[in-house]
Amino acid sequence: MRTRGMTFAAGALTVPATAAPATATPAAAAAVKASCSGRGGSGSAAWTWAGKTELHSVSVRAKDNRADGMHPAIRLYWYNGKGKGKSTPWRHVRNGDNHWSTPVVRDRDKVKVAGIEMALFRGNASHPVRDLCGAGKKNPRY
Repeated sequence: MRTRGMTFAAGALTVPATAAPATATPAAAAAVKASCSGRGGSGSAAWTWAGKTELHSVSVRAKDNRADGMHPAIRLYWYNGKGKGKSTPWRHVRNGDNHWSTPVVRDRDKVKVAGIEMALFRGNASHPVRDLCGAGKKNPRY
């Protein structure tokens, strides 16, 4: 799907939620993990910085940790070189946990910071009941 200034490439690539320790190779040095948790859910994401404009091997995972009638959702967000915030659609956790992955997230206006945010939803509501948590990382290649 191509949207103004960004591209999402859907795929079945799976990256473990726990990232391996970084080694001395340039690719490993650019690999990151962000995670957060709160009352109602927890989530994590792993990706590799691929220069100033792309995230590669993106893997996102979220888990519902309360039987409270609400469910968490997670999304990947980033701020580009123009300071504009962008994000993927919410990925809802309906059966305990949810995994989502894509080989590439690209923004032609560069990616300065990327991370995850989570929120709690009730039923099929399009807006969250409340924010849950968030975590982000600066792009070391910016």
